[in-house]
Amino acid sequence: MKKISANGIYDIPMDDYHGDLCVGPSVSSSGIREILSKSPAHYWATSPFNPNRVEEETSDAFNFGKAIADWLAYGELSADKYHILPKGYHGAKKKWFDARDAKREAEAAGKVIIKYDHMDDIKKMQTALEVHPYATAAFKGGHPEKSYIWLDKETGLWMKARPDYSPHALKIIPDYKTAASAHPEDFCRDVGKYGYHIQAALAMEGIEVLTGKTPKSFIYVVQEKSAPYVVQVYDLDADDLELGRAMVLRGKRIFAECLKSGNWPGYSDRPISASIPMWKHGQLIQEYESEIYEVRKQNDREETENILAAG
Repeated sequence: MKKISANGIYDIPMDDYHGDLCVGPSVSSSGIREILSKSPAHYWATSPFNPNRVEEETSDAFNFGKAIADWLAYGELSADKYHILPKGYHGAKKKWFDARDAKREAEAAGKVIIKYDHMDDIKKMQTALEVHPYATAAFKGGHPEKSYIWLDKETGLWMKARPDYSPHALKIIPDYKTAASAHPEDFCRDVGKYGYHIQAALAMEGIEVLTGKTPKSFIYVVQEKSAPYVVQVYDLDADDLELGRAMVLRGKRIFAECLKSGNWPGYSDRPISASIPMWKHGQLIQEYESEIYEVRKQNDREETENILAAG
């Protein structure tokens, strides 16, 4: 694939999107989130720009999420991209030898392997989505998985964003998430934990730069991965979106500085004070109150003796 050298909205396979895509270094929200939530060293370990990169292994959970997103976007799973294992498959058993060989061929061809039970869940999740009054409407009248690529003027980096869906009007940008729980307390915690607001902020920035339009809101269609496959729609809080923009700004500046210096630090180059979390510290203070009193008295005695000896 010829490397991208101009701002634009592209149709790009997912694997290419996450690779060395542009004529210069590029970063997406996943890279920025890893730099900020872990460290530049963690990002660099698996970066497509690292000649000694560590190859990441894909999990069943990752494949499941990819499959349900494609099912939602395209209404089916392409046989060119996916291989569904037969019901009850167990590769170690003799009766499954033919299925095991087919699985190996599919893996060699780069196909995503989906367990039969996961495929059954995907179909049931689709049914639950179809009866939700807002969920399916959010993914109509537009295009799935467009890649927004643009050159950042401040840092000289190529930025990448890939919203799940781009409605024609670009007024409300929807994003589909699967979760163990779609309960408000759990999902709101996940927004901060996984940096979903950062992902939203970068997508909004790309849309504004490349189309001149400013979307009114960014929404999440969140669905539980087990029965009854509950669906809940969330509108990202405006303050959280603003915070996401600030974190994108810091993240891309760190990325640019690391590229310039060639140094990809871990959590900190300096020693960090290790202290027990405040809530646990207070709990332990109460539990060991009498012993702490004894220790302090002993310290006071030793300090007094040292002063007297010195005098």
